[in-house]
Amino acid sequence: QEELIYERPESVDQYLALHFGQHPEVVRQTVRSEHFDFALEFPKRCAELLVAVAKEAGAPVSRQAKALDLGCAVGGSSFELTKTYGFVRGIDFSASFIAAAKQVRDSSAPVTFRVKVEGDIYREGIPVHLDPQVSRARVEFSVGDACQPGNVA
Repeated sequence: QEELIYERPESVDQYLALHFGQHPEVVRQTVRSEHFDFALEFPKRCAELLVAVAKEAGAPVSRQAKALDLGCAVGGSSFELTKTYGFVRGIDFSASFIAAAKQVRDSSAPVTFRVKVEGDIYREGIPVHLDPQVSRARVEFSVGDACQPGNVA
């Protein structure tokens, strides 16, 4: 059986780095440049853009409202959306990504990942950076197919 690329540990580490390793202080451990700060924290910027567009469109944006993050991967934007919404559900097709998101949500110990620096050289034990303003209690994660929303686990 062919292994699905998004179920591999390397993919989970790459997505953890994208979603939670982009805080400028964490990035300097790997990239070591201030010149890339404008491109960091992509999931956070996506969540902020979604909130701004929702407000412009007159959609409910409050702690009484709910948000759905389809294709949430390891949950970076889902966590960010808890700053605004009362409940957020993140759904992704990858069971490994959802397991990682749940680990970030539920773990009292730091969740870490590794990034490839060059060839077979990795930087290990990089901690997930989760903004203290997010609410772990107001986010749920499920495995599911966005094309078949009735089949969410």
